[in-house]
Amino acid sequence: MKIMITGIGGVGGYIASVLCANYDDVTLIARRKRKESLQTKGLVVHSDFFGDHTAHPAVTDDPASAGIQDVIFVCVKNYSLEAALTAVLPCIGDDTIVVPVLNGFTYHDTAAAS
Repeated sequence: MKIMITGIGGVGGYIASVLCANYDDVTLIARRKRKESLQTKGLVVHSDFFGDHTAHPAVTDDPASAGIQDVIFVCVKNYSLEAALTAVLPCIGDDTIVVPVLNGFTYHDTAAAS
């Protein structure tokens, strides 16, 4: 299963960490310093529930280079949703499941329009 996560902050990073521990083909979308840090140090999570965990998944700032995905988790802030969805659009195939993980309730309209 090919899994992609965009928005590698607190929520997206935790979801990515759990997925990396259970799946081999996980790709993270990150830019600039965050991308460099993830490539150098890996994805490091300290959790009372999950424990300390470091994963070294693929990291890219060009989602299209990862190809069509089975599942895409979009864990960005509401104001970044449109740009994040536009960036992962080349990765969405007929059977791709897109899982928005955002707070609030207005993201549905933005997601549906993208």
